[in-house]
Amino acid sequence: MTEPASQPDDDLGALFALVDVALDGGADAPDGLRVDVLSRALARRAAGDVIGRPEPSTPLAAFSQTVADFHQLLASLSDAEWRAQPIRP
Repeated sequence: MTEPASQPDDDLGALFALVDVALDGGADAPDGLRVDVLSRALARRAAGDVIGRPEPSTPLAAFSQTVADFHQLLASLSDAEWRAQPIRP
């Protein structure tokens, strides 16, 4: 088992406070777990870094991709799905 990470600096402390507010009312994590998880996460990727951001697209390219996606969806429907009654709220 690994040792928990050291105490957070001010920026990391602010992040911990934000997580604590978001999880307010939930069960408490075991001692050191929150610090360890957040420290390891931040070691892998800095806060604010975006992973997998899509490339910019023109309106025509976005529309073409939407049409292709819709065609794929329609082609995937079974006969029963085609005949099914729509669900209305």
